[in-house]
This record gives sequence, structure tokens and C-alpha cells, in this order.
Amino acid sequence: MFKKMLIIASMALALVAIAAPASALANWTQSGVPLEEGENPHLSLAGPAAFTVPAGEFGVSATLTATIQLTGGTTTAHIISLKADNCKGSGKLAGLNCTSTFTYGDVDCISGGQLVITDVTWHIKYYSPLDPNHTSPVASSTVSGDIDAAPDNSEEIGSVSLSSENAESSGATGEVTGNLAVSPAGEYGCE
Repeated sequence: MFKKMLIIASMALALVAIAAPASALANWTQSGVPLEEGENPHLSLAGPAAFTVPAGEFGVSATLTATIQLTGGTTTAHIISLKADNCKGSGKLAGLNCTSTFTYGDVDCISGGQLVITDVTWHIKYYSPLDPNHTSPVASSTVSGDIDAAPDNSEEIGSVSLSSENAESSGATGEVTGNLAVSPAGEYGCE
């Protein structure tokens, strides 16, 4: 009987030890306190961003604005809107204006405070400056991949720096850069 109780107690301790790391996963926080299920605040992000293929072959720069909704009790945020203004070509596409659309997954809050925007696809059409109504594109490109968004402070995010190791366009790996200010600044975190 004692052996059975000891075995059951050992199994219970093993289950607790296995389950404990799950509580160490990152979570969205407000002023250092984890958001509860049903608490789903919105954050706005805005700032310059760019994608370039190595050696400046071609690229794009724009001002990005996004609204995300944190999901309390989870490590996920949903992108409500994402758009690019002041879109300009670079490299061989310098001097061209552009328009763009996006498809995307979610924003994941990862242990250590890192944020990852998953499954981003940025569709870009380039236009001559002589085509102010954007009726006849002269080139197009599609950038796709996950984008890392490193917060300036994981406990009180005021801005995020964008980067990517796997973004590509037309089979060429490129670099995503940018710095987006977060509003409200310093209130929410990923811990």
C-alpha cells in the first residue's frame, strides 16, 4: 500500500514538473500583470519600414501603420489592420511610387519578450511618377516570410525594431528593417 502511494505521489510530482514549464511561456501583460482571458486591448504601431534585396538590387520603403489586438490569457495577438503609405521603390526601382496590400498571420509573444509576425506577404505594385492614379503598374514584387519585431523593452513596449532572416522576393532572400512606435507606449509587454 505504501509503495502504491509513493508511486502515485511520484507520478503526481512528475506531472507537476512537466506542466510547470508551460507556465513559464510568455504572455501579454499590462503593467507587468498577465492579461486575463477576455482582456483584449488594441495597440497601434507606426513607423518607417523597408525591404531590400542584397546589394540594393531592388526594394521598397514605406510608412507602416498597424492595429493589433492582444488576446488575454494567450501568447497571440491578431492583426486588425496593416497598411503602407508613402510607398517608394529603391535600387533599380528608385523613383517609382508604389501601392501595396498585405496578408498575414498573427503576432506571437515568444519567451524572452520577442515578437514574431507570422506568414506575412507584402504585395507591391510599382508605378511611374507620371501615373498619379496608379492605373498601369510597371513592375511588381511580393515579399513573404516571418518578421521579427524586437521590443525596446519587453515589459513596457514603446517601440519595436523589425528584422527578418527568411523574407524573400522572387526567390531572392532580402532584409526587412524598420522601427515602429507603439501606442499606448510603455503600458503593455510580452513576458
